[in-house]
Amino acid sequence: MDLGRRGGSRRELRRCRLRRVAGRALASGSFEAKMTSDAVASVAGTAGAAIGLSMIFPQCFRIWRDRSYVGVSRTMWMLQILVWSCWITYGLRSGTAVIVAANVLNVGACLVLVLGVVRADGWPSSALPSLAALIALGTATAWFAAIVPLRIVTLVLLAGALVRTPQVATSFSTWRRGAESAVSETTWWVSSITGTCFLVYGLFRPDLIVAITAAMLIATSLAVLWLERAARRRRQTRANVGLTALRQS
Repeated sequence: MDLGRRGGSRRELRRCRLRRVAGRALASGSFEAKMTSDAVASVAGTAGAAIGLSMIFPQCFRIWRDRSYVGVSRTMWMLQILVWSCWITYGLRSGTAVIVAANVLNVGACLVLVLGVVRADGWPSSALPSLAALIALGTATAWFAAIVPLRIVTLVLLAGALVRTPQVATSFSTWRRGAESAVSETTWWVSSITGTCFLVYGLFRPDLIVAITAAMLIATSLAVLWLERAARRRRQTRANVGLTALRQS
């Protein structure tokens, strides 16, 4: 009987040791998986922030160079300042430095673009008060996002993902009329790449609000690109038809 009890206790000890070893292995695996997921999210977020900073520059350069913003939605870029201001506060509250840094720089670059639009209009007398009101509204948006529950901020950001639809509507009008456009396709290619990076970031962090808004960013960017390219082809077709008619006459 004693031998049987000793054998049973030894088996129990072995089972306990095996369970501990298995538990440690599982814990180590989950920790390594978490570290890998965080590393992927960090790389994707940093890449998205770095690439996103260059998104505005092609459009900004074209407006300042040509003194024209035909086909460019002013409404979208002004609303974008408000959305990015809200993202700054979201980044601060969620403790995500990448989101904060990227959106602070985006707001600054977007203000330069808006100044280019004002310059193209000939610096009207209402420009300075309008810019001051825009900055004040952006500050108020950031402050609002700081005091309301984070759940409400996420809903605002989801709604803010639709802020680029005015450019989609403007590009659709350009395509339908076959009109000239000062929209920089490079800006929207960069925007789609940025959205892809932040989609990876949102999936691996995981952060559902970032993932959803990134997916919507990709969709609107690709829509603008398609419409602008279709409009350019339509302009080229009309030009070729005109040249053919001149030669025949």
